[in-house]
Amino acid sequence: MKSSTVMYIVKSMGWSQPHKHKNLATTHSFNLQKIMTENRNAFPKEKISETFLQFSMPLIVVLGQDPSTNQIERILQLTYTVWNSMVLDKVRNSSVYVDALKKSLKSEPGALAIVEQLIARKDESFSNDLRLIGEYSFSNKGNQWHLKAEAKDPYKL
Repeated sequence: MKSSTVMYIVKSMGWSQPHKHKNLATTHSFNLQKIMTENRNAFPKEKISETFLQFSMPLIVVLGQDPSTNQIERILQLTYTVWNSMVLDKVRNSSVYVDALKKSLKSEPGALAIVEQLIARKDESFSNDLRLIGEYSFSNKGNQWHLKAEAKDPYKL
Protein backbone atom coordinates (compact mmCIF):
# COMPACT_ATOMS: atom_id res chain seq x y z
CA MET A 1 0.00 0.00 0.00
CA LYS A 2 1.34 3.41 -0.94
CA SER A 3 2.12 5.95 1.74
CA SER A 4 -0.41 8.43 0.29
CA THR A 5 -3.14 5.79 0.55
CA VAL A 6 -2.26 5.13 4.17
CA MET A 7 -2.33 8.87 4.90
CA TYR A 8 -5.79 9.15 3.30
CA ILE A 9 -7.09 6.26 5.43
CA VAL A 10 -5.54 7.77 8.56
CA LYS A 11 -7.08 11.20 7.87
CA SER A 12 -10.48 9.73 6.95
CA MET A 13 -10.57 7.87 10.28
CA GLY A 14 -10.18 11.17 12.13
CA TRP A 15 -6.83 10.54 13.75
CA SER A 16 -5.14 13.76 14.74
CA GLN A 17 -1.63 12.39 14.37
CA PRO A 18 -0.94 10.22 11.34
CA HIS A 19 0.40 6.74 12.03
CA LYS A 20 3.01 5.04 9.96
CA HIS A 21 1.93 1.99 7.96
CA LYS A 22 3.73 -0.49 10.20
CA ASN A 23 1.85 0.84 13.27
CA LEU A 24 -1.55 0.78 11.60
CA ALA A 25 -2.05 -2.95 12.24
CA THR A 26 -1.21 -2.72 15.93
CA THR A 27 -3.47 0.29 16.31
CA HIS A 28 -6.38 -1.79 15.02
CA SER A 29 -5.56 -5.07 16.66
CA PHE A 30 -8.39 -6.57 18.69
CA ASN A 31 -9.25 -9.67 20.60
CA LEU A 32 -12.21 -11.32 18.86
CA GLN A 33 -12.74 -13.67 21.81
CA LYS A 34 -12.97 -10.67 24.16
CA ILE A 35 -15.42 -8.83 21.91
CA MET A 36 -17.63 -11.90 21.55
CA THR A 37 -17.58 -12.43 25.32
CA GLU A 38 -18.41 -8.78 26.09
CA ASN A 39 -21.28 -8.64 23.57
CA ARG A 40 -23.03 -11.84 24.55
CA ASN A 41 -26.10 -12.07 26.72
CA ALA A 42 -25.62 -12.97 30.35
CA PHE A 43 -26.28 -16.60 31.12
CA PRO A 44 -29.57 -17.42 32.89
CA LYS A 45 -29.51 -17.94 36.65
CA GLU A 46 -31.37 -21.27 36.57
CA LYS A 47 -29.26 -24.37 36.91
CA ILE A 48 -28.48 -25.96 33.57
CA SER A 49 -29.85 -29.26 34.90
CA GLU A 50 -33.24 -27.58 35.47
CA THR A 51 -33.22 -26.05 31.99
CA PHE A 52 -32.08 -29.35 30.43
CA LEU A 53 -34.95 -31.15 32.14
CA GLN A 54 -37.49 -28.50 31.08
CA PHE A 55 -36.27 -28.75 27.49
CA SER A 56 -36.53 -32.56 27.55
CA MET A 57 -39.79 -32.82 29.47
CA PRO A 58 -42.27 -32.92 26.54
CA LEU A 59 -40.59 -36.10 25.28
CA ILE A 60 -40.31 -37.62 28.76
CA VAL A 61 -44.02 -37.01 29.48
CA VAL A 62 -44.96 -39.01 26.39
CA LEU A 63 -43.35 -42.08 28.01
CA GLY A 64 -46.13 -42.23 30.60
CA GLN A 65 -46.09 -42.88 34.35
CA ASP A 66 -43.40 -45.56 34.54
CA PRO A 67 -40.59 -44.88 32.07
CA SER A 68 -37.45 -46.94 32.25
CA THR A 69 -34.06 -45.40 32.97
CA ASN A 70 -32.96 -46.46 29.47
CA GLN A 71 -35.89 -44.65 27.82
CA ILE A 72 -35.18 -41.42 29.66
CA GLU A 73 -31.46 -41.70 28.99
CA ARG A 74 -32.11 -42.01 25.24
CA ILE A 75 -34.29 -38.90 25.33
CA LEU A 76 -31.62 -37.00 27.26
CA GLN A 77 -28.99 -38.02 24.72
CA LEU A 78 -31.15 -36.68 21.91
CA THR A 79 -32.06 -33.42 23.63
CA TYR A 80 -28.43 -32.92 24.71
CA THR A 81 -27.30 -33.30 21.11
CA VAL A 82 -29.92 -30.92 19.72
CA TRP A 83 -29.31 -28.30 22.44
CA ASN A 84 -25.53 -28.26 22.06
CA SER A 85 -25.70 -28.30 18.26
CA MET A 86 -27.91 -25.24 18.29
CA VAL A 87 -25.80 -23.37 20.82
CA LEU A 88 -22.58 -24.03 18.91
CA ASP A 89 -24.17 -23.00 15.62
CA LYS A 90 -25.54 -19.79 17.13
CA VAL A 91 -22.30 -18.63 18.75
CA ARG A 92 -20.33 -19.53 15.62
CA ASN A 93 -22.94 -18.03 13.30
CA SER A 94 -23.27 -21.21 11.28
CA SER A 95 -25.54 -24.22 10.81
CA VAL A 96 -22.86 -26.90 10.60
CA TYR A 97 -23.88 -28.94 13.63
CA VAL A 98 -27.65 -28.83 13.12
CA ASP A 99 -27.21 -29.61 9.41
CA ALA A 100 -25.01 -32.61 10.25
CA LEU A 101 -27.57 -33.83 12.80
CA LYS A 102 -30.42 -33.56 10.28
CA LYS A 103 -28.34 -35.26 7.61
CA SER A 104 -27.60 -38.18 9.93
CA LEU A 105 -31.35 -38.70 10.45
CA LYS A 106 -32.35 -38.33 6.82
CA SER A 107 -33.32 -41.99 6.55
CA GLU A 108 -35.34 -41.87 9.80
CA PRO A 109 -38.26 -39.47 9.18
CA GLY A 110 -39.79 -40.01 12.64
CA ALA A 111 -36.57 -39.11 14.44
CA LEU A 112 -36.01 -36.17 12.09
CA ALA A 113 -39.50 -34.85 12.91
CA ILE A 114 -38.72 -35.02 16.64
CA VAL A 115 -35.43 -33.18 16.08
CA GLU A 116 -37.27 -30.49 14.09
CA GLN A 117 -39.71 -30.06 16.99
CA LEU A 118 -36.83 -29.78 19.47
CA ILE A 119 -35.16 -27.18 17.26
CA ALA A 120 -38.38 -25.15 17.21
CA ARG A 121 -38.74 -25.55 20.98
CA LYS A 122 -35.18 -24.32 21.60
CA ASP A 123 -35.78 -21.30 19.33
CA GLU A 124 -39.13 -20.44 20.89
CA SER A 125 -38.52 -21.07 24.59
CA PHE A 126 -34.77 -21.11 25.19
CA SER A 127 -33.26 -18.95 22.46
CA ASN A 128 -31.37 -16.67 24.86
CA ASP A 129 -29.78 -19.53 26.78
CA LEU A 130 -26.41 -20.07 25.13
CA ARG A 131 -24.88 -22.35 27.72
CA LEU A 132 -23.58 -25.67 26.52
CA ILE A 133 -24.58 -28.73 28.49
CA GLY A 134 -21.37 -30.37 29.60
CA GLU A 135 -21.12 -33.71 31.30
CA TYR A 136 -24.34 -34.93 32.82
CA SER A 137 -25.50 -37.91 34.83
CA PHE A 138 -28.92 -39.37 35.27
CA SER A 139 -29.99 -41.89 37.89
CA ASN A 140 -32.98 -43.33 39.70
CA LYS A 141 -32.56 -43.65 43.46
CA GLY A 142 -35.51 -45.26 45.12
CA ASN A 143 -38.44 -43.61 43.48
CA GLN A 144 -36.60 -40.34 42.79
CA TRP A 145 -35.03 -39.36 39.45
CA HIS A 146 -31.82 -37.30 39.63
CA LEU A 147 -30.28 -35.26 36.83
CA LYS A 148 -26.97 -33.48 37.31
CA ALA A 149 -25.41 -31.41 34.56
CA GLU A 150 -22.60 -28.93 34.19
CA ALA A 151 -22.87 -25.73 32.20
CA LYS A 152 -20.11 -24.86 29.76
CA ASP A 153 -19.36 -21.49 28.23
CA PRO A 154 -19.30 -21.92 24.42
CA TYR A 155 -17.23 -18.78 24.04
CA LYS A 156 -14.36 -20.38 25.92
CA LEU A 157 -13.98 -23.54 23.84
